Amino acid sequence: SSTAYLQPFVGEKIDGKYKRHLTIMTNTTVLKVLFDGNKAIGVRVLKDGAFVNVCARKKVILCAGIYSCWLLQVSGIGPK
Repeated sequence: SSTAYLQPFVGEKIDGKYKRHLTIMTNTTVLKVLFDGNKAIGVRVLKDGAFVNVCARKKVILCAGIYSCWLLQVSGIGPK
């Protein structure tokens, strides 16, 4: 599935330089969506036992399945 649906978006060569469009992180737990005012700018994750802030250049796309509601609530969106 990832080869068919994700690989075309991971990156491409433009003018001899590799331009990355999407970063795929495995064995990583998203803990919180990070905001600058009302705009989502990245996520806080737990990767290999360390907390890491991962910021997006343009867009943050949230797709956490059944955990999407929980993730939004712990990020401060929705009822307390």
